Order: sequence, then C-alpha cells, then structure tokens
Amino acid sequence: MSVYFQRERKNLDQVIDADGIVLFDTPIASSESFPTPADPNDPSLSIPQPDFEYQQDGTIDIFRESVYMVCWHTASVAGMSTDGQVFQFKKRDYEAEALDPLAGEIWVGLGSGTSAFKVSSSAGFTTFPVSEQELNDFDKATVALFNTSNAAIKLSLHPHSKSGIIIFGVGAIDTDITNLYRYVNELYEFISYSDVHIFNCYGAPFYLNGPNPNPSDLIDLDHSPDVNHYQVGIIWSGYTYNFWLITTKSCRYIQTK
Repeated sequence: MSVYFQRERKNLDQVIDADGIVLFDTPIASSESFPTPADPNDPSLSIPQPDFEYQQDGTIDIFRESVYMVCWHTASVAGMSTDGQVFQFKKRDYEAEALDPLAGEIWVGLGSGTSAFKVSSSAGFTTFPVSEQELNDFDKATVALFNTSNAAIKLSLHPHSKSGIIIFGVGAIDTDITNLYRYVNELYEFISYSDVHIFNCYGAPFYLNGPNPNPSDLIDLDHSPDVNHYQVGIIWSGYTYNFWLITTKSCRYIQTK
C-alpha cells in the first residue's frame, strides 16, 4: 500500500519569516495503513492508523518506515531577502537531541529549492529515509519546510494555493511484496502435507463401532507387527489429520479436524 501526505497553504498570512517553518493550513490527503502486530489475532489489525500527523507549528510526523520523496512549491510576490527565496526541507535529529539534552531542537537539512527572483514561484524536492530503528527508538520521524532566505518572504495574494507540499513513500511496495512473499511461503508450508509419522501404541483398544461399543466389537490385535504393541500412522495438512491403524490382521481409517 502506498503512503502519501498532501497539504496546501491558502488562508494564512502571506509573510513567512526568515528561519520560520512554512505552515500549511489546508489538508488535501493523508494515508492510513493497517498495522502489522506481532500477534496476527490482535483486533487492532482491523483498525487503520495514520501514516502522518500534521502539527500546528508546521512540523509533520511520520509513523511508517519507507524511503520518502517530498516535493513543494511556493508562489511569492515580494520580500526583503537579497538572495531571492530559498526554502529548505529539514528532518529533526532526535538521536542527536538525546545525546545532548541541552541543545534544544536539532534540524538537519535534506534538500533546498531556490529562486533568484523576489517575484516568482519556486519549487524543490528531495528524498529521505525513515528507518524501522528510529521508529522503534523515537516512535516517529519529524520533518518540516523552512524559509532559509536571509529575510522574510511574502507569498502571493491570490485566493488559491500559495504553497503546497506532498510526501509519498517509494519503498513501501518493496516491503509489502516481501511481506506478501513471506506470507505465501508460510501458507504453502501450512497446507502442504507432512511426512508420514508412525507411532507405537500400547494397551489402548480399538473398536469397530461408536465411542461406547459392545466389548464383542473389540478389534483383535494379536497379529500386530509386534507382540507387545500395535502402530498408528498419521499424516496431516493444516488442521486436517489422517490416522490409520497398522496391524497384520485389520486396519481402520479415521479422518478428523
């Protein structure tokens, strides 16, 4: 299943401060996935959970392992920056913050989109991984789009979209195919027949009819393969078991589940 996230900026103030996070007030789409619990009988398996969560400060939390591609655009009309407009996509480094609790938030740049003109549109894109290990350690990965120009940027006054962002996973399909292959292999092993197993049995009588038979229906095992015991053969597929009695004089076949 693909994972994706999309939002736009429409009704917010046009100005984005220098070193400020770009906010996106209008949700477009955000995927949900079914979890894969350790226990396949866990009822939470039937409840999809969000792959992303947008925070009011503009940060975006990611909850699923994948390799992601992110694309964004902005439409500006003016600004005080001398270097045009520069937007940089960053990922929060929770591991570095854990090693230095006094450092505050630590953001690592992943990719930039620039425009040399103050009045123009700009676009950018980058890729980044979210590993299973960091999700296990910190429960999430966090990303955001920053204005890294040397001054504030003013966006378009147009009533339609002034800025937009889309994030989608490009590695989830490989993971799903691997999981599907593992499941099919386990299913194949489950439905395939076992080898024949032979068990030696002692002292347990076999009867011709019913659970409470007439003693006269007792099967005579005097001629079993061994004078001290008879044998039972078993073969199974999934939850279906086939049993048969092995003697030199008589044989009874039973199938059960």
